[in-house]
Amino acid sequence: MKLEFFASGLHDGPTILLYGGGAEDVGRLRAALRALANGVVRELDVHELPFVESVNNCRLRAVSAMADASVVTIAAPADFM
Repeated sequence: MKLEFFASGLHDGPTILLYGGGAEDVGRLRAALRALANGVVRELDVHELPFVESVNNCRLRAVSAMADASVVTIAAPADFM
């Protein structure tokens, strides 16, 4: 599974895309995100999961919070939370 940032992605806007991999990788990603949602972990570095390949050093940290939030840029060009 690859994690990649496209500055001019969907509708010429920035896009972060997770793609590729198979059913097993999708299941492992779902389990990791479920652990985050259930409070088992507070943060998840998606780019560091063993089945995720970061393209051009794209980094994505998912964080558990009390309120919904959008994706924000931490550091240019491809470091997100």
